[in-house]
Amino acid sequence: MGGAASRGAPRSLGTCSPPGSASSHSSLLVTFSGVFTSLRDPAEFAKVRVDSENRTVVWPSGADLAPDTLYDMIARQRPR
Repeated sequence: MGGAASRGAPRSLGTCSPPGSASSHSSLLVTFSGVFTSLRDPAEFAKVRVDSENRTVVWPSGADLAPDTLYDMIARQRPR
């Protein structure tokens, strides 16, 4: 998985992976507890970035989505 993340509606992520497929993911898939607690604040959630080394989305607070989890979220939303 490579590509970019963008912020859409509050607490949603858009991803773009080669070859140009794009999708949006609701943060309802994230439980805002533990390491994700600070992401309840939309301003903190908006600080998302792609960590190309770990191939996933991360936040300055240290929160991240496991690459396998992120891939599964994207795969479930793709049309079949």
